[in-house]
Amino acid sequence: MVTALNVHGRRLVNVIRLNHPRFVQERFKTMRLLSILARHAPADFQKLMGFPTDLPDLSTLKPPRGNRRPEGVAASCLARKLRGELPVIY
Repeated sequence: MVTALNVHGRRLVNVIRLNHPRFVQERFKTMRLLSILARHAPADFQKLMGFPTDLPDLSTLKPPRGNRRPEGVAASCLARKLRGELPVIY
């Protein structure tokens, strides 16, 4: 079951029917399969749940009105990967 934290979350849960029994069952089944894969085929689990190898280099992008959040470049997944801070899976 998905528990919403605010009004917007409750609306989202209702609109896309996240707590419909069929969807809840599918999520549990997927989580169980991922757990089995992580235990018995960790390399395949890492390929499935890991970050892509071609992460974008945000430092090369030049937004039309300039970068209003330059700290975002340093917090990007590629920058974290280059610093050795990015986890193997997300």
